[in-house]
Amino acid sequence: MHSNKAAKPNWFLLVPYFKVHWGDFSIAAVSMAMVALLSSASLSLIKPIIDQLFIEKDRSMLADLAWLVPILFLFKSFFSYLLNFLLTKIGHSINRTIRDELMSVILNQDHSFHARNKSSDLLSRATNDVQAVGNMVMNAPLYAIRDGLTVTFLLGLIFYLNFRLAAFMCLAIPIFSVLFVTFTARLRKITKKAQELVAAIYASVAEAIDGLAAIKIYLYEALWLGHFRDQNQQHYRAMVKFQKITALAPALMEFVSGLIITAVFFWGGLQAIEGAWTTGDFLAFLGASFAAYQPVKHLAQVNSIIQLGLSSWDRILLIKNAPPSPMANLSIQEKKPPAGKFERDLVFENVHFSYPDGRQALSGIDLHISKGEILGIAGPSGCGKSTLAALLARFYDPASGRIAIDGLDLRNWDTAHLRSRIGFVTQDAFLFDDTIGANIAMGKPSASVQEIESAARAANAWEFIGKLPQGLLTAAGERGFFLSAGQRQRIAIARAVLKNPSILILDEATSNLDPESEELVLAALSNLLRGKTAIVISHRPQTLSNTDRIIVMEHGRIIQETNYQELFTGRTSRLTELFKT
Repeated sequence: MHSNKAAKPNWFLLVPYFKVHWGDFSIAAVSMAMVALLSSASLSLIKPIIDQLFIEKDRSMLADLAWLVPILFLFKSFFSYLLNFLLTKIGHSINRTIRDELMSVILNQDHSFHARNKSSDLLSRATNDVQAVGNMVMNAPLYAIRDGLTVTFLLGLIFYLNFRLAAFMCLAIPIFSVLFVTFTARLRKITKKAQELVAAIYASVAEAIDGLAAIKIYLYEALWLGHFRDQNQQHYRAMVKFQKITALAPALMEFVSGLIITAVFFWGGLQAIEGAWTTGDFLAFLGASFAAYQPVKHLAQVNSIIQLGLSSWDRILLIKNAPPSPMANLSIQEKKPPAGKFERDLVFENVHFSYPDGRQALSGIDLHISKGEILGIAGPSGCGKSTLAALLARFYDPASGRIAIDGLDLRNWDTAHLRSRIGFVTQDAFLFDDTIGANIAMGKPSASVQEIESAARAANAWEFIGKLPQGLLTAAGERGFFLSAGQRQRIAIARAVLKNPSILILDEATSNLDPESEELVLAALSNLLRGKTAIVISHRPQTLSNTDRIIVMEHGRIIQETNYQELFTGRTSRLTELFKT
């Protein structure tokens, strides 16, 4: 049974998205059939108009046409509107659903997943690829069903008018089929390459924007632009190849159609001259033949739309089908019930950890932290301080060993329950493009304005917020662009204050503050830290002044343990050297 599921093609996985819109799609399909039928019906009027009105001079025909033609076009316009509206609605709805699911998967993956996948590539899949799938959903049924039925009905009319001549025209069908099969494989390969190149362009643009200051200060504009132009040129070439094939198929079909219509002119003209056909028969046959040309051309183009959409769908599935992280927060997996309360201690037992690229980060970490203890961690850059904090927040799991709270392994905790107890302030405070108040309220979305203001005061952030014309309603800007580094850091600290966590992690949290602000913030945080377990990572001696104990790390190991009072004595010479440098 499992093998059958695995054997299903990727496009089959789009079917459930259509099932949700089965009612709308059914109405759209009926509308497409009606448009095709009415288009053919309007052409069937050519024979009686020519024979009765122009040849026989039948005045009653005028009266019939006066009401019949407007009704035909009224219904055709109505059904055309209905099918276009419904297909567009279905396409945008499926786009929305796929984006929601894709974003849910992305947010539920751990840090190792994001280390393997560039953010720009994920952005490309959530925007460009999803749009290509939506375009396929909106246009492929329109061309395939409406135009396919139009060609079918027109063929029926043509066979009715002259069976032998219609049979001759059908010789084009095998030729069209060969062209379709020939171009499909090439289109799929090119579209896949084009989508990958689009993702690379996204990556370059994002990197240039993030690294704009470095590009400018090192006069790197010309070199970077050259690199970008190379990528852009590769994408251009891929799209030119794609358009060559996309344009070639209809052109060849048009040429074949032209040859067949020429034969129709010759053969049908001879029959008309010999009296085997009326003028109305001949013109109706010719009109139906010409009318079939545009739908046939659309059917040739639909292949490129489908191949582009399916290539994008394959790229989306690589993310959607990624196995869920055991450290996920959201409903992508069945949650374990909340486990454990933090009442006694936090323990690292022989913890080893390496990053996905193979770099050894932690080796044999044994550490006991009692509830209410404030632990300081010092050491040179790259020694594993931040990695230790990341493991506690369960951004990663240890390769071996375990981390336990009150004897219960973190892997047995519900991750959301665990993280609800942890406050984390890093060196690079990330603010969202929202108001200052909303950024602080992330710590407690239900917080009142008074609670947000109190948290801001505790973090010494109200000093500048209170002076702003709009106060907490002031826009922070993208990544907090409108604020200084120190202001962003204080807002991040206010966010942690508002959350009021059981465990507080400060990873170089005061490094972007000036000495005066740092002193005020540390004084405010000293009250917050009472009764809580805290891990304070810092290069600054003053930041470690409120700690009960300090460990020194080097090369992923704990090499020394001390306290603030002994910081600069001979017994802590390694730590002294660190702070002097």
